[in-house]
Amino acid sequence: MSGTRAPEKPQQEHLIAKFTQKRDSALVFYLFGILLFFLGWLFMILSSIGYVTATFEAWYIGLWSMTLGSLAILWAEIRRRYTLYAITSWTVRARKGYLNHVTTRVFLDEITEVNILVDAEERIVDQGDVEIFVAGETTPAVVLMSVDNPRGIKEIIISLTKTIPEPLPWAHIERSRIVTY
Repeated sequence: MSGTRAPEKPQQEHLIAKFTQKRDSALVFYLFGILLFFLGWLFMILSSIGYVTATFEAWYIGLWSMTLGSLAILWAEIRRRYTLYAITSWTVRARKGYLNHVTTRVFLDEITEVNILVDAEERIVDQGDVEIFVAGETTPAVVLMSVDNPRGIKEIIISLTKTIPEPLPWAHIERSRIVTY
């Protein structure tokens, strides 16, 4: 034993929570899509049994209604599924995008305020938006939209900001707000 210490291993980033938007946030698009699809289907059936004049125009109206209804549901589902929120021991991240993933991140030492926005309808199902602010900016740096238990998420973020280690284990990482990973 020579008395020299081995260099310390750098601290690793750990995942605390990972979640997505809830389907309730796009309920209007789901209902609109189902209604359009059903009306198109009904129109096609009524034209096939003779209640509506069976012409190409009638067929196209039914077909387009069914297609638009399906696309409304598909768009809402893609938007919801390809939005991912993550809280780690170093950052709060929001990743959005289907083909081009764009991640917005905020390091814990930059967070100055965490707000919750809850509508009356969202309050019933315990959902809401969590806005995260950083120093010097009036708009939120990251918004976690339509998440379950927004008060719990706020408490997690606040407790993590109170336990930031010194020296910062993420001091070697570039402080860019938007990254592409």
